[in-house]
Amino acid sequence: MEARRLKDEIAGFLGEKHAELTELRGLRILKRYDAEHLNEEQFKQVTEAVFSEAQCDKIFYGVDFPAKKDDCFFAVEYMPGQYDQRADSAEQCAELVTGKKPRIKTATVYILESPKPLSVAALEGVKKYLINPVEAREASPALPSSLEENENIPPDVPVLTDFSRADTTAFAAQYGLAMSQEDLLFCRDYFARTFFFAVTTLPVRTGILRWLNSGCWTPTGRITAGIPPSTPFWKK
Repeated sequence: MEARRLKDEIAGFLGEKHAELTELRGLRILKRYDAEHLNEEQFKQVTEAVFSEAQCDKIFYGVDFPAKKDDCFFAVEYMPGQYDQRADSAEQCAELVTGKKPRIKTATVYILESPKPLSVAALEGVKKYLINPVEAREASPALPSSLEENENIPPDVPVLTDFSRADTTAFAAQYGLAMSQEDLLFCRDYFARTFFFAVTTLPVRTGILRWLNSGCWTPTGRITAGIPPSTPFWKK
């Protein structure tokens, strides 16, 4: 039912721009599971007990599955860092079955059954329609050598140390701050006076965002608290 609904959606939303998509013979959806830390016997056991339902599912091992010559297919997986509920649930169930918790990654494979090969533009249109770039990406069809992901640790947020008036112009240009020298020095003095420690660029940049959203110059809500509109730091 899901595949039939999706086929009709693709024909309805994309068929006007790519007429060949209205001629699709069908669309199939496969659920792909890649597992690590399981031997062959355990993997087969988990496949039959967790990954599939024997009454209605067909199982294909490896990277090959039935597809005709003119069919097009691609796989979609979650971006690193996105929560994959299907993989999480599969890992927990697999641990109950085998007594050992594996590492599992999932992907969804879409097979477009077409009477003739789809054009590159039509296929890219389908991918753009199905893949939300915020949370997902196209997955490789190859069998991965490992499911472990390299962790990308972001750099530390820069800390604002004491600087003179002469430094403010270069500092504002370096971090793209739409602030005058007076406002930047005011932010530095405020945080030093209020919190007694060096402040990072985060609250300064947040203050700029608040100013852009509100239409008035308010570096931070706490800075302007108790400051009358007649002061130079409140500018319409």
